[in-house]
Amino acid sequence: MLALVASVMLAGSASAYEYLSCHWGTTSPTYRIVLNNSPTTDIVAAAGRWNEPQNDVTLVKTTSSTHDISVYDTQMVNYGWTGIVSARGDVTYIPSNCSGGHWARGALQLVVNTKYSSTSSSRRAGTATHEFGHALGLDHNSTVSVCPGGGTDYLSIMYPSTAKYSGNCARFHPSGIDINAIKARY
Repeated sequence: MLALVASVMLAGSASAYEYLSCHWGTTSPTYRIVLNNSPTTDIVAAAGRWNEPQNDVTLVKTTSSTHDISVYDTQMVNYGWTGIVSARGDVTYIPSNCSGGHWARGALQLVVNTKYSSTSSSRRAGTATHEFGHALGLDHNSTVSVCPGGGTDYLSIMYPSTAKYSGNCARFHPSGIDINAIKARY
């Protein structure tokens, strides 16, 4: 599905950051909620999780027709994914065509599929947080550890499965690994 992926290993760290071939040329990409069948607060909360003070990037909500990311929260019955970031007007792939490594304004859409993410507000927001990570240029990260109390500790919101939303160490927010990946990217 992804044509180009870059990997960066930080000195002294066991974590490799997986990046998509493109990211934004700004540290303040804008998003517009175009269609929302769930509480808008789920999407806004997801963006806010990336906007925490330790991060170098701010996702900015706008109502303007000129924006970077179009956000849809809707039921996609013919697709088996919980969410996707794709080329605007398509729901099958993350675009890898970019100029100078940067996506063009309005090039991306983020879709939360409520067919699979409708069970709870925290799950929808977790899915949107994961997809905003893709929109910022992060690829999947399968780094895991043993969770205190048993089970798996999913060390990144970019873990490629909804399994990260359950268990003793459920993950709904970007981790330090994710924030460091954004800092290294931007």
